[in-house]
Amino acid sequence: MICYRCKNNIPKDAAKCPVCGVKAMPFVGAKACPNCGTVNPVSARYCINDGYSFDLMDREDISGEYDDELEEEIETATKKKKHGVLRFFMWIFIAIACLVGSAVVGYHIFKPQNYLLEKQAADALANAGLKEVSVRVDLSKTAKLTGTAKDMHEKTFAELIVKKIPKIIKVENNIVVSQVVPKPEELEKTINNSLNSQGFPGVVVSVNTALAASIIGTVPSEYDRNKVLSIVKANKDVKDIRDNLHVDASTAQPPAALKALSAMAHPATPPPSPEATAAAPTPAPTPSSQPSAQPPLTPNPTPNPTAEPIQKQLPPQAVVSPPSDPHTLEATINKALKGIGLTKVTAEVNEGLEVTLKGTVSSTKDKGKAFDTAKHTKGVSKIRDKVFVVEP
Repeated sequence: MICYRCKNNIPKDAAKCPVCGVKAMPFVGAKACPNCGTVNPVSARYCINDGYSFDLMDREDISGEYDDELEEEIETATKKKKHGVLRFFMWIFIAIACLVGSAVVGYHIFKPQNYLLEKQAADALANAGLKEVSVRVDLSKTAKLTGTAKDMHEKTFAELIVKKIPKIIKVENNIVVSQVVPKPEELEKTINNSLNSQGFPGVVVSVNTALAASIIGTVPSEYDRNKVLSIVKANKDVKDIRDNLHVDASTAQPPAALKALSAMAHPATPPPSPEATAAAPTPAPTPSSQPSAQPPLTPNPTPNPTAEPIQKQLPPQAVVSPPSDPHTLEATINKALKGIGLTKVTAEVNEGLEVTLKGTVSSTKDKGKAFDTAKHTKGVSKIRDKVFVVEP
């Protein structure tokens, strides 16, 4: 018969092929399944009956020499596979280490310089009071400003501060201006306090919701009027000014009256000296022709032309009027208001002689008349405004 593997002749009584060692088949050109005995073609790899693998049979039939070589090949392939996996993970580890090293080197080369510039700019902004502004410096040494500012002046000021830092090449100003609109009551209180502190207690300013200031009161001169306007204009939050001031020169105190009051407070004329009084001659008594029971009257001495009368030598005393009664003062002001036609305005006077005007008028001119009436009433210490202008 012929060996189905190496195609060599096999003796009939041989159990295996003398060349390759494969088990001899009973029929030429066929092979029997060792599991079920079914005859299969020589080229078959699996049994057509039970699916037995003829490759396993071939391996079992191979001599011990071939089995050792196969085991060595399998072991070598397994080692190569393990080494390949280890080599793959080793290259991944080397790549990660290179990336980390590059990042560390880049940080130590570039980051500290930008960080120092950024910290220096942030400290300068914080020292200037711009705490809502932040800064970032990139590799090109460009400072980028972000945050919020109250107005354009503060925004420009932040940019100038950063530009003064050495090594800053460019500044990008991205600050957003968020201006806070003040309340009319707060703005009105601030302006009136400024007027009172600068010597204009009789001038009152009222601010509406559109931040327009209406000035009411009386001043003694145009100079004082311009000064009041400059005080109101100094507040940048005021959008418009309505001048209702009245110039009345009679309200100003003349210089002569000021000198008289100063002389009354500090008299300059000294009292008569004892020498001048002793130097005045005493006239001799005139003898009477007829005796009288009563003692003779001493005539008035002859006035000395060099000495003034005693009454004139005493300094004039300042006349201090007693404080007004709040009820009387209130009745006087209300009567005066009705006399000028302001029937819807009333005055209330407290114990400190502070007048509070309440009511409504048809124009700012009438409101000024009410304030002038209360201001020129003797005894008023302060005027509070609660008068509203209601246009018909």
